Amino acid sequence: MATRQHKPTTRESIRECNEAVSRRFHVTLAVYKTIKATTQLIGVVGGILAMQQGADPMTSLAIIGAILVGPEILEYTIANEPPRDHERKD
Repeated sequence: MATRQHKPTTRESIRECNEAVSRRFHVTLAVYKTIKATTQLIGVVGGILAMQQGADPMTSLAIIGAILVGPEILEYTIANEPPRDHERKD
């Protein structure tokens, strides 16, 4: 019979994510999420205003897409970052 792998609870997962963000960016997870949401909101509003002022819609949508996807790529990188040697849990 195979042994069960320990799955982290939500609290443990949040704690680990907070520690990873703190190590990498020197801010807490709440501050990072606030900055991310604000940046995305400003990007979308700016893109819509640019289109209303006559900017090319495809260019504006491409820039909006880049602004929205940028922080998501950072989160993906943080979540899949291998543990450091001194922090490895066996």
